[in-house]
Amino acid sequence: MSNYTAVARGPLAVPCPAPADKHRAHMPGSYILDELAERGWTVQRLTAEMGLPKWRVDYVKRVICGSPLTPEFAGQLSQAFGTSATLWLNLEKAYRKAVAKACGVSA
Repeated sequence: MSNYTAVARGPLAVPCPAPADKHRAHMPGSYILDELAERGWTVQRLTAEMGLPKWRVDYVKRVICGSPLTPEFAGQLSQAFGTSATLWLNLEKAYRKAVAKACGVSA
């Protein structure tokens, strides 16, 4: 059994660690993928909309797969999606807190 799963299918597919159980917290990356699907964008298009150079696509993919979302990245996402940076930072904070709780660590 693989330790990785595709977060999405087709051109948006990004391999990510498989969830430990179906009740886990949602990574901000899952919301990013929802936004991409709704707009019909690829990760490459998102990278361009965020004002990042093409070589940063891998960085965007890592954030989608669960790497920590920084305030700078949240601001760039908010520009691309027409949301607030606070929204993305709150999603990140809630996810990290849920992961810490699941692991028995104080957040």
